[in-house]
Amino acid sequence: MRALRVSRLGVFSRRLPALLLLALAGVVTTPSTARAHAHLRRSAPAAGSTVVSPTAIRLWFSETPELALTRIIGADSTGAVVAIGAPELDPDGAMGVRVRIDSVLKAGRYTVRWSTAAADGHPSSGTFTFRVAAASGPASPMPGDTSDHLATSAAGTPRPTRAARAPLAPPDVSSDTASAQPAAVVTRAVWLTVIVMLVGAVAFRLLVLARTDAFDANGRSAAAAYLARGAMIVCALFLIAMVARLYLQTRLMAVQLAASPTPVHSLLMDTGWGGVWRLQLAAGILALFGLVAARRRLPVGWALAAFAAILIAAGAALSGHAAASEHLRAFAVVDDTVHVIGAAGWLGGLFWVLVIGTTFPLEAGEEAARRLASLVSAFSPVALWCSALVALSGVASGWLRLGGVSALWTSSYGAVLLLKLALVAVAAGIGFFNWRRIRPVLGTDVATARLRRSATMELAVGGAIVLMTAVLVGLPTPVPGVR
Repeated sequence: MRALRVSRLGVFSRRLPALLLLALAGVVTTPSTARAHAHLRRSAPAAGSTVVSPTAIRLWFSETPELALTRIIGADSTGAVVAIGAPELDPDGAMGVRVRIDSVLKAGRYTVRWSTAAADGHPSSGTFTFRVAAASGPASPMPGDTSDHLATSAAGTPRPTRAARAPLAPPDVSSDTASAQPAAVVTRAVWLTVIVMLVGAVAFRLLVLARTDAFDANGRSAAAAYLARGAMIVCALFLIAMVARLYLQTRLMAVQLAASPTPVHSLLMDTGWGGVWRLQLAAGILALFGLVAARRRLPVGWALAAFAAILIAAGAALSGHAAASEHLRAFAVVDDTVHVIGAAGWLGGLFWVLVIGTTFPLEAGEEAARRLASLVSAFSPVALWCSALVALSGVASGWLRLGGVSALWTSSYGAVLLLKLALVAVAAGIGFFNWRRIRPVLGTDVATARLRRSATMELAVGGAIVLMTAVLVGLPTPVPGVR
């Protein structure tokens, strides 16, 4: 039976490159709708236009904006703030917001400053200007989908237009750099690292430790309790990282949404990002309870930890670009969740192989080299399948977000993605070398030392992959006309 599994594994490993090439061909030939952070697509009044006094300012974004995090301020040429109402959803669709103008605007130049955040929590802001040709009579009630202003033709004669249908200019200035700041990238990298280690501990317990013949029944139970103790430390780090993420998010919002800082309570209770944060925090606490139970060798412990691990992985997906996808959102979230679980099973599992294989106390007469060899043999097929999940889900993610293969070299997002793909290839190459050259000769101290060096190098490259992922999460995905 074991020979049959090895035979099937060999067939899969030979076919994997062809499968990946086929999937990559799908990315190159299949069109996709690209998305980014909540960029301003158009406005009414339009940027640079000349209008009579409008009754409202209307903005349409590339992603659904978080209303609780949306700020819009208008000012005249002297800097005096225009009296406007609170932002509300525009009747033309979920991508738009509007604010009512409470007074008649005098002739002159006006500046609109806006800031918002999408469901993934990434803030963006910008400014644009328009000019009022002449003051009009009292502002009439703002209709839902009819004309909000009169655009002035080149001849200077006002002509009515429908704001929702007029070709409107892009904003003069737009920025969403806060999510790409070093502090944000480092915080996300640490958060993602502990997720990989925490979910990887569960994968190791269920898929590796349960299959290895390195321990008898009592030894396996003791090793699982030892693993749970280490995972408890990682879980505590995860909860600390969650608090750090909340603090950083409030700081990012205070910087990017400088018009009015967002209260922590509003961020947590009134936004999609806050809902996902609460979900992950609850999952982290549940995981900690499960690991405590597993440390005490209670059967329910690892079941609770596994359930919490899935929620944590899904929360990571919902905290990224998948949460703000305009199309195929459910597929994007599932794909990113699979990507996280695959990375955790591969890199996180490798980390725990080294921990259990090299630090768990030996029984009398037991040899460390043979134990490690047994663990690696049980882990190898898991690593192969998990790395395949990482590759295939990564290809699907690229199909969803790049909008075309040319974006790989024409956008910042694509350039970082190429670097991540190169690092994944390096890590996979090291793993393949371990599987083909080192695993068959394990059982001696010399081979063990070689494996430690090679596996440490693979984990180091894995750390770089996580760092590139943290950078990607903070970058806008390619949008036509936006770089």
